[in-house]
Amino acid sequence: MNTNQKGIKKALLNCNVSQVLESRPFFIWKEKSLYSCWLNHSFPQEHLRTLQGNKISILSSGKRNELEGPDFSDALILIDDQFFRGDVEIHLESKNWYIHKHHEDPVYNSTILHVVLKGDPNLKITTQDGKSVPTLVLLNCKELDENESFRCEEWKGVKWIGLCEVLMNYSQIRFQRKCLTVQSDLMQIDPEQYFYKGLSEVLGYSRNREAFKSLADKLPISMVYDILSDNDSEKLIILESLYFGTAGFLNSNYQRFVSDSKYLDGLKEKWCRLSREFDVEIDKSFRWHFAGSRPVNHPTYRIAALVQIIYKMFPDFPGQLWINQMGSERSLDEVIQWTRSYFQQPCGMWKNHPFFAFHPARLLIGNARLMDICTNLLFPFSWAIGSIKKKEKIMTRSTEFAKKIGKGEIPSSVQKMLSRLSIPSSKLSTNCLIQGAIEFLRRFCDLKLCKLCPLEQHVYK
Repeated sequence: MNTNQKGIKKALLNCNVSQVLESRPFFIWKEKSLYSCWLNHSFPQEHLRTLQGNKISILSSGKRNELEGPDFSDALILIDDQFFRGDVEIHLESKNWYIHKHHEDPVYNSTILHVVLKGDPNLKITTQDGKSVPTLVLLNCKELDENESFRCEEWKGVKWIGLCEVLMNYSQIRFQRKCLTVQSDLMQIDPEQYFYKGLSEVLGYSRNREAFKSLADKLPISMVYDILSDNDSEKLIILESLYFGTAGFLNSNYQRFVSDSKYLDGLKEKWCRLSREFDVEIDKSFRWHFAGSRPVNHPTYRIAALVQIIYKMFPDFPGQLWINQMGSERSLDEVIQWTRSYFQQPCGMWKNHPFFAFHPARLLIGNARLMDICTNLLFPFSWAIGSIKKKEKIMTRSTEFAKKIGKGEIPSSVQKMLSRLSIPSSKLSTNCLIQGAIEFLRRFCDLKLCKLCPLEQHVYK
């Protein structure tokens, strides 16, 4: 490790990080409907019994828990002749209680009922403190229908002020969760590798996200900087040969994407030398996806963009450069201009790049993607570093800037929700509102929890 690297690691923290972008929880349609089924009591109420054979009556389904822990809180049930008030956890199958390790988590100690679609009478459900939890199998749920409509489709519309208030609230919840996740991760992995891997993941877009994360693991930032430090010239070409070579784009299978065969041969030659010198091999497990994406979103474009970002930041490390910005007195406009210069503006070979000369690109990434990088990586990262280092200024600036940056990409699911509410998508003028809409969808629309929808109080009567 060179002196510059050591100084940066000491300045940033001796800690680690995993991925920046939170993974979207996967709910199959039955799981979504089970939440709604439980909430609306849309299952036979007569002669209910637990899987253990006890009589049970559901007096109150409880409230949807939006924090960590069981799915519903403050439920009230009657088992035989005894009342119980507490939490309810819902799964498709009984075994999921143990698969999700709820039996090891004290947060689930207040669970009074385990609701499932498929029960195992031989499986005893217990909490971390040793209590037994009765299981109720829901039969003949009316709402186990994948095509069930949303209640908001019957509304006349929603008041914008009310919607904006709700979205801002959920945007803050979402941002804080991201920040805390990064803070937790930074206790395990090198912060520069975390930042670099998160950047790679964002540049991979949805179709190639996993491949980009694997590429960042295969070529860790410390190794890349060591290679650049050992080569005084042609650093951009060295980076391209290193990344395209490791990704497998220098073999004949991808020659159709290259307009200049001599350039490809030159990269191959450098790649062969680098692979021998630094013991790097082509990873044949990569699965790159081109179909269904615009050319500027192809992985060849995104790798070239990542290369340029690293090239411009070397010999300084990306994460430390960003922390320096957030610790300065620069305004939001000045900070955004800085991000544009490093993450968006190309340098050297770009518009006439041989790997995409058939579809030239003007910028490394578009404006919407830049705003998403700020929201999902840059500001949560600086908040987490500020929190760990007890730098209140960095935390405050990260939070306030995240509320004000321009709009990013609006997912099709958000556009559909806005259409149901008769709200034009142009109304979401900041990324903060878009993030709030994404969080709102996850908590209510994705789970079909129309009965709990906080927007109902803002509906035009």
